[in-house]
Amino acid sequence: MNQSNDPARFHRPPAARALAGFLALVLMPATTAVASPDFGVAPHVQGTPATTPFTGRWIGHDPAPPDGDGSWVHLVVKGGLNPAIEFTDDFGSVCVNVGSPVTEFTSRLTGRVDGSTLDATFKNARCGSVVLQFLLGASLSLQLDDGGNDDPSDDMLFDGSVLWSRA
Repeated sequence: MNQSNDPARFHRPPAARALAGFLALVLMPATTAVASPDFGVAPHVQGTPATTPFTGRWIGHDPAPPDGDGSWVHLVVKGGLNPAIEFTDDFGSVCVNVGSPVTEFTSRLTGRVDGSTLDATFKNARCGSVVLQFLLGASLSLQLDDGGNDDPSDDMLFDGSVLWSRA
């Protein structure tokens, strides 16, 4: 296996293995309050949202059974150090397991970036109209490997199960 695609290069936190493959998007607000010497606190419209190396669209492939279901998974990360995250699993086996008639899994998380780690917390998880309460508040950790260069096109994420590349 090519070393750049070898999942063994990442630390695999237990929480990430247990929750691998479940992520989602919450939109970040476009305005923030800033101090103004003349007017106190005033709204400030951001021209370009803050970004980190995690920002963007990612795609991964769930492992084959028995560790996964082999489906394609999609991740969108928006914002700076406290990003909003959207995850979609084209075929969420968790949806089948809970008896949902809809097999697409979607979830929204909020995160915190610390160096090459993005720790996220589930705020919403569902299969169609079936809410997956047991995931709410659960955490997921993603490790970034920037390939040792400044080229984001070869960046990889690893969550303990899924190896993600930029979409």
